[in-house]
Amino acid sequence: MSYRVVRRAMLLGSALLLGSVLLTRGSAPAQNNPAVDGKLPLIGSAGGNSFTRMCPSGHVLTGLRYRRGAVIDGLGIKCTPVYSSGNLGAEVSVGTMVGGNGGTPGSDGCKQQGVNISVIASQHGGSAGFGIADLGFLCKEWFPASRSWGVANRWAFKVRSGTVFTSNADCPLGEWPAIGIYGRHGSIVDAVGLVCGPV
Repeated sequence: MSYRVVRRAMLLGSALLLGSVLLTRGSAPAQNNPAVDGKLPLIGSAGGNSFTRMCPSGHVLTGLRYRRGAVIDGLGIKCTPVYSSGNLGAEVSVGTMVGGNGGTPGSDGCKQQGVNISVIASQHGGSAGFGIADLGFLCKEWFPASRSWGVANRWAFKVRSGTVFTSNADCPLGEWPAIGIYGRHGSIVDAVGLVCGPV
């Protein structure tokens, strides 16, 4: 075999290897891809200090506690245990609320009756430039055997109703449900997003 043939084969092999590396890098998931770090993009505005509120191990996120007025003043979570069968237990409030003491208190979440057995797996909302002007969640059908959620919407609820809608995002379909929230807060809740994960 001549030197030229060997040299061309080496160059071709190097080009294919480089192309493969570049393709792999180009297809790398984004930082907020829930399949990588479990966090959906934040809804809200800049400012505040970071927070995370997570359900205990073996629980799923099924509701939110809140204080609200012109914006969302405070947020807390409600979680439901997942039994070894995959069935859901009784919902409980978990941890302290983040944010301030203003606004009117309330809570809402997934309805666990009849065929409406569901978990939080989708978020939507937006900001008018200060805090969170609009925030809602979708409760999706829960499959106990696989401990995963499906496309069917079983319930929807709003933490705050507004006219600003800038983003929506889902946990990985057929896989992880929401297991907590993260974001930024000060005297109000500046931004929030779901944390998705295996149960």
